[in-house]
Amino acid sequence: WRFLGGGRGHRINAGGSMTGSEVGAANLAKLASSTTTSANPAVYTKQAFMERANQSLMQWNIVKQWELVNKYGLEGHREWFVGKYDQQANTWEPDHRLLSQSWPFEAQSVFHAAPHMNYQVDGVKPDAIFSWEVNNKVSSFYHSSQWYNLQLIVSAGPSMDWPYQSAFMNNLVGFTTVPGAEEKTARKNLLMRQILSKVREGQYMTMYNRGKAFNAPNPEFPDDLMKNSGRGSMASQLKQFSPSWGMGWQSGVPEAAHFEDEIYPGLYLMLTNGNIGVFNNMFAHTKPEEWRRCTCDSIYMNFPEMEHGQRFCVPPKRRTINWNERTGYPMLVGGGINTDDQINQYGIFKGREIGADPRRMKVWSDWVDAMWPKNASANENWPKERPGEGKNVTSICPIL
Repeated sequence: WRFLGGGRGHRINAGGSMTGSEVGAANLAKLASSTTTSANPAVYTKQAFMERANQSLMQWNIVKQWELVNKYGLEGHREWFVGKYDQQANTWEPDHRLLSQSWPFEAQSVFHAAPHMNYQVDGVKPDAIFSWEVNNKVSSFYHSSQWYNLQLIVSAGPSMDWPYQSAFMNNLVGFTTVPGAEEKTARKNLLMRQILSKVREGQYMTMYNRGKAFNAPNPEFPDDLMKNSGRGSMASQLKQFSPSWGMGWQSGVPEAAHFEDEIYPGLYLMLTNGNIGVFNNMFAHTKPEEWRRCTCDSIYMNFPEMEHGQRFCVPPKRRTINWNERTGYPMLVGGGINTDDQINQYGIFKGREIGADPRRMKVWSDWVDAMWPKNASANENWPKERPGEGKNVTSICPIL
C-alpha cells in the first residue's frame, strides 16, 4: 500500500520520485494501443492508468493472501497471529474475541481492491469512481460494496473503514428508487444484502470490540483524536447500528417502498425488532459517563467531529424533536448528517408508530433518556452556518 503511494485518491508524488502507482501507470500506458486510447481519451489519462495499476496490484495481493491461507491452513487461526506475547514468561495469550473462521491478516486485504480505495483524483470526476465508469457510477459503487462485503466474510479486521460499508449499500439502494419492476427486484436484493452485512458487522463488533474503552487518549498525545484508541471501539459504530436506519426518514408518512413484507408478510417489523435487539445488546448496558462528549469546535479528519461518519463521541445535550403536521417527527437537518441524539429520538418515535416490540422499545428509550436527559434541551442557536466555507452550508453543530 505504501509502495502504491498510500492513502486514497492522492498517489502522485509532485516533489520527488514516482510512486509505485505512477510507475505502474506509465508501464500500462506504453502497452496501450494509440487507436484505443484516442477513441476515448478520458478513460486513458494518467490517473485512469494509475487506477488500473492500483487495482491490479491489490487483486494480486488478495490472490497471494489466499494462497498463503490455503497452503498453510491459516483460515480460522487468527489467534496464532493476534494476541499478546509475554517475553518474560515466554507465553502467548491469543485474542479470543476474534471470529474463528477469519483470515489472519490485519493489514491491507480484500476491501483494498474496491474502487473506493483505488480511484485517483483528477479534478474532474467524482471521488470513489473509476475513470471508465463516470457514466456508470452504479458499477463502481457496486464493486466497492462487493469487496467490502467479502472483507466482512474473510476477515473483518480493524483496517476496514466500517462507515463506508453502510454508505455504499445506501447509495446502491438509492439508485433503485425508480418505480420499475427491475429496480424493485434489485432493491429487494440489495436490502437483503444490507441486512446480512449488518449481521456480520454486529458479530465482529460485539466479539472484537466489546470491552474496549470508548475514550482512551494516548498519554503522549492526549488531544490527538487519531491516536485515541477509542476510535476503534464500539463507540464508532453507534451511528451505524441505530435501528432508525431501517425505518425510513419521515414519521407519520406511509413508507413509499418497504419490500420486506413482499418477501414474507410481517418481515419489515421482524427485522426492525431484530435491529432494536442488536442495538440494545451492543449499547443499552453502557453508562453515559463511559462516552466521550463531542464539542462543536472539535475537528476530526478535517471535518466537524459531531457530524463525522467515523465519530466516536456523542452530543453533549439533547435537541428535542418536535411534531410537524406534514412530516410527523422530522429530524432537524435530515438523514445522515444528524447527531446521535436526533437519530435515536427519531427511531423511538418511528418504532412506536409502526408497532415495534414494546419491551425492546422501552430498553432503547430508557437508554436514550439516560444519555441525553429531556431537561437538557439545547434548541437555541440552531441551526448555524459553518464559518469559512464561502457558501451557505447549514450545520447541525452550533458554533460555540
